[in-house]
Amino acid sequence: MKKNIIFNKCLRKWKNRLIFKGIWLIFSLFFIATTISMFSIGTRRSYFTKNQNHARWIENNGLKYLYLEAVNEFELGKLEGKFLSAQITNLKRILQVFGILNCKYGFSYSDMISKAQKYESFIPLEFIQEMQGISQVILGISYEDVLLQNCFIDLLYGQYFPNATISSPNHENIEIGCTVVGYKTNESVLVGQNFDFNNIFKHTLVFVHHRVQGKRAQFGLKVGGILSLPCGTNSMGNSVFINVVKTFVKASYYTPIAFRTRIAFDSADNIEEFLTYITSQPSTLSMNLMLANKSDIISLELIPGNITIKQPNQAVNTNTYTNEFWQQYLQDKQYSKLRQNVTEELLMNLTLDEVLSQSDFIEIMSNPLVVQSESGIMGVSTLVCLSSCFFYKGIASFSNNCSPNPI
Repeated sequence: MKKNIIFNKCLRKWKNRLIFKGIWLIFSLFFIATTISMFSIGTRRSYFTKNQNHARWIENNGLKYLYLEAVNEFELGKLEGKFLSAQITNLKRILQVFGILNCKYGFSYSDMISKAQKYESFIPLEFIQEMQGISQVILGISYEDVLLQNCFIDLLYGQYFPNATISSPNHENIEIGCTVVGYKTNESVLVGQNFDFNNIFKHTLVFVHHRVQGKRAQFGLKVGGILSLPCGTNSMGNSVFINVVKTFVKASYYTPIAFRTRIAFDSADNIEEFLTYITSQPSTLSMNLMLANKSDIISLELIPGNITIKQPNQAVNTNTYTNEFWQQYLQDKQYSKLRQNVTEELLMNLTLDEVLSQSDFIEIMSNPLVVQSESGIMGVSTLVCLSSCFFYKGIASFSNNCSPNPI
């Protein structure tokens, strides 16, 4: 009798695993077909718009980024839709599969759109118009799809993970693990980040340099239709980098972090102003942020309803907290601790001469205990690296896979 019970439990476990893998396999086939078709569409659109100065692909040292310039946010959105249709559509497919896997927890695709709409009243009108512009030019993409993409990180780390009714194995559906390093001397500041995502996100990522008339230009990493991730630099030399953190603390609905970041990029002359824009409301998720310009670093640990702020000469942020009191809120108190400790030790050893060179930065960010490299579509890998000076595709190295930051 006992053997039968154990056998049935094992059978159910393997059945669930096969269902999970089957869904992702079906999706991956559809994903490949979508990427090929959208690439073809994107190529045709690029042919008709390639002579326009306000939108073009730029290649430097083997790396491409998209340059966009528009008179207002609505027109910028239309350009983003035309040139990033494949990335935006691919992110929609990923979120749809996430919704299928989590519908019983109230996180189906339609449920998530309903939750995203709760943020709308906090979003400035010009960004509503930009999302409308994006959706207007992509077949099969609605305004609601773009809204969800811009609120998803807040929903994931501010609503989904803190939900105690969701079993922990489901937390492995989507994984974002990143490492940020910052170092300040009397002459300069170097700050940068590895971005570790599930491999399936690879075809949603692109570097973008954009300008809107009357606003600060910005350069950074873009994921699908998200207007501004906290990972980039504006034309005033203000940079920001993010590490999300899994906690038990549920957030309230305020302005999502993508829009706060965009407001700061558009308007901030210095990191003090940038800090004000970011912290003007309680955080909508648990995370760490590192702000920097050419002379200062500000390191933040944020949890919904609370924040700690430091101005160190050197700092390392990963997907955990260094604040001892906040350890009680972490879902996994050991997660990212090894990476945090190894990175801190590397930074200390490589700056004994009180200088962090670009080669030192690469040595840290390419260390086997800092990067991730897993196989499979849901495996987690270091897909890009971005610093205040350079950007890299994949793991940073001393080879030719890097290009200077255009701002």
